[in-house]
Amino acid sequence: IPEGYIDFIPKIVPSKLFQDQFEVNPPIPIDTTWPKILTYFNNWCNEISNYPNKKRLEYYRRMYIYFVLVSYHSGIRAKELLGEIETIYILNKDSKWISMEVYKGGIRWCDIKLEEEDQKSKSKNIIQSLKVKIYIVDSINGAKREVYSSIGYYLKSWKNYSIELRNRFNLPDLKYDDYVFFNPFTSKPYSYSQVNKTWIDMRNSLFCENSTSNPCKPYTLSSLRNSFIFNQIILGNDLEFLKKISGQSRGLLKHYYKSK
Repeated sequence: IPEGYIDFIPKIVPSKLFQDQFEVNPPIPIDTTWPKILTYFNNWCNEISNYPNKKRLEYYRRMYIYFVLVSYHSGIRAKELLGEIETIYILNKDSKWISMEVYKGGIRWCDIKLEEEDQKSKSKNIIQSLKVKIYIVDSINGAKREVYSSIGYYLKSWKNYSIELRNRFNLPDLKYDDYVFFNPFTSKPYSYSQVNKTWIDMRNSLFCENSTSNPCKPYTLSSLRNSFIFNQIILGNDLEFLKKISGQSRGLLKHYYKSK
């Protein structure tokens, strides 16, 4: 760059940072580890008989397993699916700063478009046949995007289950613009710390006891998203399309492709 054209030194991001994304949040192998995680959460969903607040606990646990399924098979970030509360400060008419809670992220039922079920697919595996388009309106990087995936069955099942639970627990009826993974008892998102702790409890139970090599495989909530990206790369899917639906940078995806 000729002298005098810029007044700062560009920061060069070393390629090791790209590699670290998969090292810190490693993909979950679909044939070996993923079934163990699903089995754990399925059993966990049914272990509520001796707990107080069974209604809230049952809803949370059912919500959680569908959240995990959707994130793993769509590559949508956890906070983009779940939503979170942010506190902002604004000036009122008296020129005083007041705090206000706003929701950031989180998908709504109106952001989801299910394809009509193909009659021919009824003889096939319906779990893999119902396609869906999800509009990510409030993403982590601020850019809106559309996600295409074959997770329609999971979302349809969770919607039906959510309606059934709401009726059983005398909660307000599900509305068209309700958030998919919000707490219906509070109409707010579940805290990320709670969701993350549930994941860590699973990880500790499955992978951190009596481990001899790599003491604890560091699967994280971000591993769900990275698993989707990794699986798409292994399948040889188009990089530009993957960039479009994942919201991941082209440079990072190219690094992943080159390393596989």
